[in-house]
Amino acid sequence: MTTFPTLRGVFRAARTTLLGYAITLGASLILMGVLVLGIALGGDSGESDTPARDLDIKAIATLIGMPFQLTAMALGGSVRLGAGEFSVSLFAPPLLLTAIFFIAVFRLSRRAERANPTASTAERAALAVASGLVLAVVATVATRVLAMRDDHVSMHAATVGLFFGTLLLTAGAGLLGREAATRSLWPQWLVDDARRAVHLVAQHLFVWIVVGGVFAVVFVLVRANVEAALYAVIWLPTVALSAFSLGHLDGLSIPGESSQFAWDLGWATGIGLPALAVLTAVGAAVAWHLRRTAGPEKLAQPSSWLALPATYAGLGLLATLLGTVRFSGGIFGGVLSVSYHPAYWLIPILAMWGLAIEVMSRQVAPTLADAFPEGIRGRLARGPVVTATAPEAPAAPQERTPMSPTDRARMKKGLVGIGVLAFIGIAGFVAIKVVGATAYSPEHRARAYLDAVVGGDVAKAVELAPVSDEASDALLTKEEYAAAEDRITGYEIKKVEWK
Repeated sequence: MTTFPTLRGVFRAARTTLLGYAITLGASLILMGVLVLGIALGGDSGESDTPARDLDIKAIATLIGMPFQLTAMALGGSVRLGAGEFSVSLFAPPLLLTAIFFIAVFRLSRRAERANPTASTAERAALAVASGLVLAVVATVATRVLAMRDDHVSMHAATVGLFFGTLLLTAGAGLLGREAATRSLWPQWLVDDARRAVHLVAQHLFVWIVVGGVFAVVFVLVRANVEAALYAVIWLPTVALSAFSLGHLDGLSIPGESSQFAWDLGWATGIGLPALAVLTAVGAAVAWHLRRTAGPEKLAQPSSWLALPATYAGLGLLATLLGTVRFSGGIFGGVLSVSYHPAYWLIPILAMWGLAIEVMSRQVAPTLADAFPEGIRGRLARGPVVTATAPEAPAAPQERTPMSPTDRARMKKGLVGIGVLAFIGIAGFVAIKVVGATAYSPEHRARAYLDAVVGGDVAKAVELAPVSDEASDALLTKEEYAAAEDRITGYEIKKVEWK
């Protein structure tokens, strides 16, 4: 039976996803600490010319806003720095935070479904989409409000990508979590070999993110400095995906160059990363041999060779997409965009690696498996867990029953609630745009400066337009300005240009 969620259920689901967002913000605080440490280590170790008393409300607002901007980048936003005709944008999602958010929403949604079961998949999907819409509005508005500002320059990640990225991630994780509370997530139509292949390849990638990521961070630490290594820790999954691509004989597509391979970075990467790729491939072959239950007749069929190459090819596509970093900039109407990512031929290369693992699982793994300790063999033999479900008897075709008055009333309330939330989000976004275009516009800054000059507020005028040397600063005092003749008494703004 298909039912529609109540408005109370929508708010309960939104509360669950907001909690997942809060958990991600907490994790971003830790990463922000690493980022600040990296900036401090990379900065000048000498004494600063700025006294401690200059820590003002802007610095505090920046510290508060940074976790929101970092989380927004993890949810699909591109951080943008702009002033006047000039702007730059960076798309480099910290995938570690993305994974934390997805897992948190998944687990919280599964727990919520067990506590308050729903009646149908359609209702669970509606709750996931509605809660995703709520969080997309909240995250976008909060990210824009807490933009990091310095005079007329602002930096934030409240982009269209943030809104739709948050909506898709939240709806996907929420629906999967709720479905996991009622049944196995493995599709019934997926054959055993394909299910085991997906599980094995996911584990292979996870091992690479951990081991290859540590290798990459140590390499950056040795080749560069502590600051660069700390940045690599923050973007660990992206760095690990680059190492994964290099280790499997693929190249990195770098702006200004054709491609860069592992041996181009030195002997450590040229030998270490391919060696790690071969070692993990052998482990995957042994695991594939131990997990497969097919007999000789099935292994003799040509179709038995397809599962691993096809799955590894899919991993190549995923690694290429997730490992992409994009930088774009614009000035006076011109736009420049460059991207850094694993080369696209990673897809066929990994398909060949999958075929090689399939061959090793049949020819080499039966002998190697006996040499592994029992504990490791047992761990490698663990495949995906599939919850058994009783087969349903085929139901006779039934006529579609009309929606009951109760369900119709619930649907109307839910649609009205979603519409109100969408209106609030759009109105808030427009209001922020209007405030940003007025309170932080060039005309507003020029008018504030001229008002200070006309009113004799020297301190505010100097703050808005600092003088270039200490001598001028010493002479430009309230007393000197009051004694001056022919002072400015009025003004008219005709044109404002950024310099």
